Amino acid sequence: MSGRSKKARDALRDFRKSIEADNATFRESSRVTQNAETIIQSIRTRLRDARLRYRIDQKDLASRMGVSQSAVSKFETERADASLRTVTRMADALGLVPLVAFVPKKNISAAQEDPKLIIEMIGAAQSELLSQITGLIVP
Repeated sequence: MSGRSKKARDALRDFRKSIEADNATFRESSRVTQNAETIIQSIRTRLRDARLRYRIDQKDLASRMGVSQSAVSKFETERADASLRTVTRMADALGLVPLVAFVPKKNISAAQEDPKLIIEMIGAAQSELLSQITGLIVP
């Protein structure tokens, strides 16, 4: 990254922090955006790890997806947006099926206080995931 790009990124970060300090709505929006970025980064990493584990190079994966190798590279290195459609296509090309579970925000906050609650959250999400799997195998 060039010095100029780093300065611009740092200036933007500082500007956002100053707005967050004064504006609760912006602060909450920033928190939600950061949570989304964390989830997306986890998905990118897990798909890349699966590709490497299955010994599939980017060019082969791209061919399976019907996209260019650079598109796969950009997805994996955060230079391209990670739409649900792209995630699903990449997972499918790797022989995987993405499943999504939603849990109440209050459970996340409580789990930060008591990590044992994570097990309860997983249990609650099981029925949702089971329903998704059943929907995939039962026409």
